[in-house]
Amino acid sequence: MIVITNYTFSTQNIQFIRANFAFTYQFNYVMSISIHDSTQQVLIGIPQSATTYLFSFNSTDLILIKTFNQPARSTSWIDNDGTQAALLLANVPTLPWAQSQVRLIDTTSGSVISAFPNNQQTFDQWTDTPPVFIRLATTHDNELMVQTTDGTVLLISSADAGYFSRSHDIYSPSYIPEVCPLGTYKSISGPTPCIVCPANTKSNNNGLLPTIQCLPCLNDSFCPLGSVNDVNISSIIDLSQAYAYLSSPSSTSFDDILIENIFSMQTTPIRCVLISPFFWSLITLSISFVILIIMASFYYSPGKKKHFQRLEYIFRQTDLIGNGELWFGGLVSFAVMVLIIFSFWFGSVFLKLYPAETSDNAYFACDSSLRNAQFSSGLQLLTTIKSDDEQPIFDMLDSQNFTLEINFVQTGFTCNDVFAQNNFGSYAVSFSLTNCILQPDNATLSVSISMPYHLMNIQLNLTGQSYIGGVYICLMGDNSTSNNSLYTVQQLKFCQLFSTDNQTISQNTEISFILTKTINITDTLDYNSASLYSGIWIPTSTYALLSDFLAYNQQGDYIRYLGTQHTLTIIFSETQFYVVNEQQPIVRRNEMIFHGVLFTTTILGLFALGFLVLKLTLITALKWIINRIIQRPPCCRKKIIEEPTENQTIL
Repeated sequence: MIVITNYTFSTQNIQFIRANFAFTYQFNYVMSISIHDSTQQVLIGIPQSATTYLFSFNSTDLILIKTFNQPARSTSWIDNDGTQAALLLANVPTLPWAQSQVRLIDTTSGSVISAFPNNQQTFDQWTDTPPVFIRLATTHDNELMVQTTDGTVLLISSADAGYFSRSHDIYSPSYIPEVCPLGTYKSISGPTPCIVCPANTKSNNNGLLPTIQCLPCLNDSFCPLGSVNDVNISSIIDLSQAYAYLSSPSSTSFDDILIENIFSMQTTPIRCVLISPFFWSLITLSISFVILIIMASFYYSPGKKKHFQRLEYIFRQTDLIGNGELWFGGLVSFAVMVLIIFSFWFGSVFLKLYPAETSDNAYFACDSSLRNAQFSSGLQLLTTIKSDDEQPIFDMLDSQNFTLEINFVQTGFTCNDVFAQNNFGSYAVSFSLTNCILQPDNATLSVSISMPYHLMNIQLNLTGQSYIGGVYICLMGDNSTSNNSLYTVQQLKFCQLFSTDNQTISQNTEISFILTKTINITDTLDYNSASLYSGIWIPTSTYALLSDFLAYNQQGDYIRYLGTQHTLTIIFSETQFYVVNEQQPIVRRNEMIFHGVLFTTTILGLFALGFLVLKLTLITALKWIINRIIQRPPCCRKKIIEEPTENQTIL
């Protein structure tokens, strides 16, 4: 077929313009043309302009369909439908394998499907210098052939679904396709590599059977992009000991607490009513009122007046309020005694509610969370000079041994793929792993490292064609005590999952842990006893992006398959301050006794004042009512005049 039309290429590339006047042949400036007869399309690659052109043609016209920003030195069609093509980019390195790259593109959308070489499709290196690709061609069954500058021809064979093909020398006697790696699948035949399973699916082939389609994960599984098998999400729960320190109650005065618990009577729940001393004081007053009515009946009954006099004598002796002046004060004194007894009992049991972390619930109060403790918290600089009592807990924290456990979740890497090193500035020292096992789910690789010191820069290199769905990191340390348990270093157990929804972990991930000392000081009930010290490390993690999805979105998902190594760097540092939490009792034993006596005198004084007011007002008013308002017969009035003392006694 002869095309009888012309198309003029234009560019602003200076090298391309100058090439028009060159008199010597340079291969970098060669234009590549590939014709697809069945669809009447033609690809033209012009590396000087960094552009590849897609045309359609007929006997009279050459029509530009699309341009690709790909500096293709060589082009070739790889399917019968004219929708996929291969472009050879001579100056785009794909290290460590080659100084060039072959990209398979979708001519309809312009997106890159895959690139060669990649971490699945590699070839043997026969020289110290990575080769340069110069020519690209396809066979009748759409297998790719790539020629290098040293004359070698590489064949990228087409593989069935569930398999991928490694490239090899065209003169190799045999070719065996390989099963897709764990976490990947391939649903069509062709020269392309396997791709990662979508989110919420898994390969589950154990690397033995081909994965043509990924299987759905269980609902309770952690199943990001590239998952290998079901991993129960309950096995990777975050653990932290950074609990908020207790805050002091609204009232830290024992007098206020005592008065609130004596005179308050909440109606709900019923338990609060039954344990309220004010409620039982009212019950006692009610009984006293009944006794008062009985004594009144005794007084007006001539035969029982002796009983009245005996009871009157008894109640005058029990009168704590009026010092025996009014026998009715003896009845009220029983209610006062209920309050006084409860105040001393309350103080004795409240004293035992310390320290807060070891005491039981306050069964004697409506608020069962009541504690004989007040709290304070603050920050101190590490450079602050420590007292002789404080220094041991800091030394114990600094000497606590750490064990770092790293779990690579949803990965096909094995223990043979892991290499560990400790970075010192620009230097690195390799070290052996304490332990490395593949968990029973066949999808989690667990690595343990005993840290000789706290502030380390640990780097783990994982080499291979697998991916990582998430990293579950645990930092652990054993507890210890000294000086008869006056100093205690608490057990450290911190775990955190690092992952990005529906993505794999970045090929270069850096996670920083900042360690903070937390010192808890518990004062004792006895002023002469030593305080208790406990300490714990609180880690805090910081990190940037955990996945490369921004690069995939911008450049294409094909770059996911160009890397052969995942690097995880974990950096430990310490804050320049520490947290001090102090717990003190609200009241101590001697203070409780003093406040109990003070409460007793206060209650007696209040009731005495009340009786004095009653005597000066109510009783006087009653006398006036009796003498001035109530009309009595002359005989009764005479009796009142003759026996004033007895009537006064009854009142």
